[in-house]
Amino acid sequence: MVLALSDESPKEVESYLKSTALRLKVGAGFTGGTSWGVGYYPSSALVNTEGKLLWQGHPSKLTTAMIESALAGSEVGK
Repeated sequence: MVLALSDESPKEVESYLKSTALRLKVGAGFTGGTSWGVGYYPSSALVNTEGKLLWQGHPSKLTTAMIESALAGSEVGK
């Protein structure tokens, strides 16, 4: 599952999702990022099933190969 978190309002998120082919769940109005070390938006993270942070960065830098590595239980390349 992919979950996106946004600090934008639900209305802004809904409008964005209607304008794109992305089909994912988005938590709108999210403000808890600083407790996870998120210092900027947009920001993405890959977390394994044990809760270990495998990668964090700008969503445009997240590749299919990185996601596949995480799903396979391997280390994620930078």
